[in-house]
Amino acid sequence: MNNFTIGTFSALSNEEAIKLLGETFEDELKYLQSANSTPETLTNATSGAEFITPSKQLYNADYDEVNRTLLGMLALKWILANDYQCFTQAQAPAVVLQQESFDELRKLCLNQFEDSDNILPLLVAIVINDLGKSPRLAEAVEKATGKPMADANHDEVVYIAAE
Repeated sequence: MNNFTIGTFSALSNEEAIKLLGETFEDELKYLQSANSTPETLTNATSGAEFITPSKQLYNADYDEVNRTLLGMLALKWILANDYQCFTQAQAPAVVLQQESFDELRKLCLNQFEDSDNILPLLVAIVINDLGKSPRLAEAVEKATGKPMADANHDEVVYIAAE
């Protein structure tokens, strides 16, 4: 069964989706565990409750770039599932995305899947984009190509790795 169709993926609970993404992208997420980043505190803006991060659910530890990547994937799930509540729960009431804007975003997103409801290629693109943030990948690319990666941004690292 393809767990990455719009209907199947969007019907998963957040916990089930995180587990599935963790299993599917296990190797890529290991690279992201070593990525340097600025930590953020995630809270539910309406209740103030601490948000249990995806990496905490998977690894019992927080990894900022793993969280950013998985939350991007969850955001896609929430859009596909028409889950405005989950999509906006961490937004402060003063700046929360309006329902009408969310509806337009969802419509735009769904229009991209006219010929196929397979979202796996989009999820792969999300995780690949973030891989360049891993110093482990930058070191491997530098070793393989001889090109210095110290000043390369994460997009350049991925681009050179793919050449």
